[in-house]
Amino acid sequence: MMKVLVCFAILVTDIKYSTAFQCLPPMAAAPLVRDLKLTRAISTSNYVPSSRTNQLSLSRKDDDNQDDPDDDKQKNKRDKPYQEDQQQGSKLTTDRFLSPTIDDLGLPVADTLIAQIVAPSLQVFWLSLNRAPLPTWLTLTANSGVLYAQPTQGAFLAPSLIHGAGLAVCWIGGALAARSFESDAFNVSGGKGYGEVVKRIIQAGSFATGLLIFGTQLDLLFEFGRFVQPGVDELVDFRLLQAGVEVRNDVVFEAAVLGSWRLYRASLTAELDNLP
Repeated sequence: MMKVLVCFAILVTDIKYSTAFQCLPPMAAAPLVRDLKLTRAISTSNYVPSSRTNQLSLSRKDDDNQDDPDDDKQKNKRDKPYQEDQQQGSKLTTDRFLSPTIDDLGLPVADTLIAQIVAPSLQVFWLSLNRAPLPTWLTLTANSGVLYAQPTQGAFLAPSLIHGAGLAVCWIGGALAARSFESDAFNVSGGKGYGEVVKRIIQAGSFATGLLIFGTQLDLLFEFGRFVQPGVDELVDFRLLQAGVEVRNDVVFEAAVLGSWRLYRASLTAELDNLP
């Protein structure tokens, strides 16, 4: 824009002086020629610094657009603690399952036996005592699920152990997620109270329930070969209702048995305070 204005000013000056040359005699036009040369020199000298100024301003903008290494170092230094916290958090999450802290080596074995044998056995005994319909994981070998039928001797043993193994896996996964094998999850000595114990039981039970629901959904997927929802037909609705009742029974009996066992295990540490 500056160049255009300068050219326009020179053009106007040339037109003015050319018109004056036509109206004046040669002797009178000589001073005007000198003025014209002086004007052009002044215009050129004024324009050159402006171009240099533009170059300097552009160079400054380029310098401003370049990244400052010190700023990058400070930014990385600020972000480093946050990244370390993320890595530490993910490491702690995986360590719960890959390298858990087990302060009582016999506790995982006891939890597995109780979840696999005691809880399913009590459930089968309760259903048989109340003459309730048998769950589907018993009907495979127990008279095909005939209501009120007398099962053969030992027909409930194998399916109970198989189903109990799945329940034990769910509970162990929940216990690892809740860090229920650490001393804080079962040690109430020193006046600690049962608050932390109950908290860990609820956390482990919630995680185990989620695993059980997920496993039941996979079982239904393999059974029907597709995802099913209520309202498709009567057979699907009945099977989904049956699966929901079975999950509820498993959760209730496992929670009652394992919760009672964990509270009893914690009470053993409370008796240590009374020892001389």
